[in-house]
Amino acid sequence: TEAPQIIVAADSGLIILHAKANDNTNGGKQLIENDFNSGYMKGNTTMMCPMESSVGSSLADVSPYVNYLSTGGGTHNYVSAVIGKGDSLTASGYWINTHNDTDFDYSTGALTWHIWVKSHGSDIASVEYIMRALSAPDVVSLSFLSTDLIEWAIGNTNGTDTATSATDFYDGNWHFVVGIRNSNGVLDLYVDGERAAQDASVAATGAVDPGNVVVGASTVPDGHLRA
Repeated sequence: TEAPQIIVAADSGLIILHAKANDNTNGGKQLIENDFNSGYMKGNTTMMCPMESSVGSSLADVSPYVNYLSTGGGTHNYVSAVIGKGDSLTASGYWINTHNDTDFDYSTGALTWHIWVKSHGSDIASVEYIMRALSAPDVVSLSFLSTDLIEWAIGNTNGTDTATSATDFYDGNWHFVVGIRNSNGVLDLYVDGERAAQDASVAATGAVDPGNVVVGASTVPDGHLRA
């Protein structure tokens, strides 16, 4: 009844397999090569945005949902990333976002967020949001804490669950970060294919419907969205 994920990394790219909770046929599969020439998705993959694919001022979503991410807050610097291009958000107020999109109203279901992320340096002065969905009191968030750790958090009016890494990943290197909420409400945080943290307290019972997604909301790291 959970929504597991298998990630296979290789020099040529990544193969990501998703299972949909309580559904054996409508999961998703992605074959991602370094040049991003191939990719296949099925089922409930809500959004997948390669940084080099754009429509006007928006990043094209290559999933069946066609949820574009719009750039904002100044000129974005597209740089070489682990796979394709990343967006170097190097000034306060830069972001990529989609607003008031009901596809990001998750209710009580399982969900998975993926993102490639690279910090600007080896130390952090304050919290940096990697990726965040917010319509108070509902929130889903991946962030670097001021302690250089990565936190995966989900909250609503009933409470907040957080899974926080014990390892410092604010080191100037690329990391593949995955946050999962299982169908039983348990949170898992994976970094580079290994589980970094889990929160099984399940305080955020009930629906979580943030509806808005922002990649970067302050001085934030480079990233390559996989969501």
